[in-house]
Amino acid sequence: LQLVEQELDNVQLTLLGRACGESSLSFRSAMRLVELVRGVGAQGITAEQLMALVQALPESDNNYTPMFKKGTKESVRPSEASRRFGASVVSALQRYADDQFAYYARCKRASILWDWINAVPVEQMEGTYTANPYQGKIGYGDIRKFADLTRFHLGAAHRITNILFVAGGPTEESIDQLLRRLELGLPVHALGLVDIPADLTRGDYLALLGAGIQTVDQLWRHSNEQLAQILGPLVGRLVSSKRPGSQSQ
Repeated sequence: LQLVEQELDNVQLTLLGRACGESSLSFRSAMRLVELVRGVGAQGITAEQLMALVQALPESDNNYTPMFKKGTKESVRPSEASRRFGASVVSALQRYADDQFAYYARCKRASILWDWINAVPVEQMEGTYTANPYQGKIGYGDIRKFADLTRFHLGAAHRITNILFVAGGPTEESIDQLLRRLELGLPVHALGLVDIPADLTRGDYLALLGAGIQTVDQLWRHSNEQLAQILGPLVGRLVSSKRPGSQSQ
């Protein structure tokens, strides 16, 4: 398994063995991740694709995913995931699935996370991924749960991947950005909005993006009245009170 190495009478963990032992993943999950990543190949693998592969680990499989298990409505999930991550990643998600619905659930979680970090409104996501309002209903709590669990294990998955492949895997910067995006539900070009000195919701950030605002500097180019129209009177007034040079400061 390339987890230990021997030099004369000295036996020690390899760097891969140490990374697996120190990770938040179980031994079974770490070994599965090694196999999945090797199967996909590190040539050009992105942070988002690694995020998708995490959905095939036992920790993710054990995280309840609402599914509609009557009929074939959930059978669209692999094609949805393939459009987002590529066929090789979706093929890897088939490995060690208990049944077809476990496979569909992996694809469903991966696609939900893709939409979450790419500014798709929660209401639209709920409509897309709820196959039946009485069974398999997806809500904000489910989305948040998937994102938080993936954040918890993504760093460990990246460390293992980096040791497997010296070059070709996701960069440290892309992983750091993805962890932040999973936390906030925002695309890369919106991360500059996090520096706004006010407590805003994901909906507020998306409203600013919809108005063409991606940085704090762009925000302050808008008048208080314009911000109130974009964010709503109460939130707009709060943000405006933080404007450089305002009386509240």
